[in-house]
Amino acid sequence: METSLDDLFSEAIAAIRSAQPAAVTSPVWYRSRGLALIHAETGVLLGNFTEYLHRGQPGSRRLVREDPPMPVEATETLSGSWWTGSDEPPTSKRAWHESRLATLALEFRTLGVSSPSAAVYAVFGEGCLTRVELAADTLLARPGSSLSELVILPAGTDVIRDLSRATINSLLTQLGQPL
Repeated sequence: METSLDDLFSEAIAAIRSAQPAAVTSPVWYRSRGLALIHAETGVLLGNFTEYLHRGQPGSRRLVREDPPMPVEATETLSGSWWTGSDEPPTSKRAWHESRLATLALEFRTLGVSSPSAAVYAVFGEGCLTRVELAADTLLARPGSSLSELVILPAGTDVIRDLSRATINSLLTQLGQPL
């Protein structure tokens, strides 16, 4: 027997409604709004919560964490970490994009050239290395070649795709980043 998509959808909605937290069905608590809680000191989003207000006690509220996406009508910030139940506070806010200067030897895989020392900007996006840009015009040579086999790449060139694995590992180690 085949089940239509409409039947499957209806069953899924019924299952979701039956899995609602107890606060939803309680006559004492009523749903107020959706909140996004943010840790004040670090700027970390702690999660989305549904706020329930108590009918008999004005000012009393219950926050229930919501895992599936939900409409957020307001944001609130919290301070400290006593409410986490853990000795560790939330991790600090970190820039999603940062650029750091490093000087190291460069080896290129497909070009077959290298430089004994070059300045580069390592660009990290959300903690991952996304670009390696030359900080200045860079002179590269094929190992053991004459001066007639030189390559000059201009400053700002993103060279991450052609760098050898050893060069990338050396860069990450120098900047104290995990390999």
